[in-house]
Amino acid sequence: TKYNIPTGRGNPDVSAQGTRFSVVVNGAAEPVDGTSASCPAFNGIIALLNEARLAAGKTSLGPLNQLLYKKAGPQGALNDITIGDNGVKSIPTAKGWDPITGFGTPDFQKLKAIVLALP
Repeated sequence: TKYNIPTGRGNPDVSAQGTRFSVVVNGAAEPVDGTSASCPAFNGIIALLNEARLAAGKTSLGPLNQLLYKKAGPQGALNDITIGDNGVKSIPTAKGWDPITGFGTPDFQKLKAIVLALP
């Protein structure tokens, strides 16, 4: 896309569901939206990937940039979001990496296969 940064990393790298999460605060469920929902969700997926690696006798992943930009994104382990925009400046999503959704949402099984194939 015209927003692609071939010599560096983008922002955002990835996306995750970010609406209608239910969290418990002081014993009561409350709805949460935005990065307060999507960041912990994506981090939970990374924790599960690390757990799979450790169970296979491998080390944890560490920094994710190389994994995302050289393996997961190009190999389709993230679900590309191609419809919509950011609703603020009308920057559209696009095929491949874009500045609204990054490479897209995680496909756990595909990511797991990639990270278990790494040394």
